[in-house]
Amino acid sequence: MSGIPHVEFGGTISSIGGGGNMYPTYLARYNQLANFNSPLQLDFTTVTIGEQLVTTANVEVTGNISTANNKILFILVRQQDDDYFSSVISYDESAFDLQNTGDTGQYVNSVTMDPELDIQSVQSVVLVQSWNNDQILQAKMMDISLDNWFTLDCEFSELLADDDGDGVINPGESVTVPLTINNESLMISADNVSGNLLTVNPFVTVYQQDIQSDGSINNQDEISFEIDMDFSMDMTLGEVPFIFSITAEYTDLYGNPGEYSRDYNLVLDVSLFQNKWPHLTINQIESSPAVLDIDNDGMMEVIYGEYGGLIHMVDE
Repeated sequence: MSGIPHVEFGGTISSIGGGGNMYPTYLARYNQLANFNSPLQLDFTTVTIGEQLVTTANVEVTGNISTANNKILFILVRQQDDDYFSSVISYDESAFDLQNTGDTGQYVNSVTMDPELDIQSVQSVVLVQSWNNDQILQAKMMDISLDNWFTLDCEFSELLADDDGDGVINPGESVTVPLTINNESLMISADNVSGNLLTVNPFVTVYQQDIQSDGSINNQDEISFEIDMDFSMDMTLGEVPFIFSITAEYTDLYGNPGEYSRDYNLVLDVSLFQNKWPHLTINQIESSPAVLDIDNDGMMEVIYGEYGGLIHMVDE
C-alpha cells in the first residue's frame, strides 16, 4: 500500500489516501463499475460443523468470462472496532476452473475455529478474481449460519442464601449460590452435561464440586445447581476466582456426534458491605451518626446529618 486509506473497487480501480469526506470520491469509483454485469452466479453458505467453519460455494457461469488464471477466494473477517472496522481471520484460495456459459461447480473450504472467537462477530466472504489483471468477477459477503452451532454458557446468579440475608458475601459467611448452565445453541440439545468447580483460594470451601445434569438441556434452555460454600473469616476482600470445567455431548443437525469441553472463569465478590451500604450522599458528612431503635421494631436505625441541611435515617 502506498497510502491510507487504500480502497480497491472491483480489484482494478484504486483510491489511495485522502481525508475528510471521501464519499464523492468513492461514489465516482463505484459508478465506474455500477453497470458491470458479472458472468457468474454465486451462492454460498458458511456453517459450523464440529470445530470447523465450512463454506460451500455453488457457482454457475451465466456469461462470457474474458479473464484468465481465475481463482476462488474464501475469507473470514471479524468486527474489530468502529475505527478499524474489521480484520481478516483466515484466507484461502483455490483454482477456479469454470469457463463456459452453463458450467456449474461446487467449491468447499474448511477452517478450524478458535474456541475463544466470538462467532457472532464473524462474516464470510467468497469472491472469484483473476490473477492476471486483478479483476473481481463476482463476490458476496454473508453472516455465519448459527443453526448448527453448539455452545454453552455458565455463570453464578444472585445468592439464594447467606448468613445475614442481605445478598452480599462477607468474610465468615456460609452461602448458597446458583450455578447456571445455559444452552445457547439455536437448534441443538446438550447431553450428558457434567462439570467440576474449583478455586485456588484456600479460604473458600466448595461443597458441590462435581455436578451432573439430569437428562438433556434443550436448545435455548438452562438449568441451575445450588452450590454451598463457606468463606473463612481470614480471607482477603475482593474477587474470588473460580474455574468451572464443563463437558457435554451433542448430535448436530447433520447427524454428526460431537463433544464439547471448555473452562469458564467465574468470580464471586467478597466485601464488608451490607445491603444498601455504603450509603451514598451528595453532600459532605462530618458528624458522627446516632444509632438507636427509633421505631421500636427491634432493628437499629442510623441517623446522620449532611452539609446540605438534611437529616437522614436509614433503617435497613
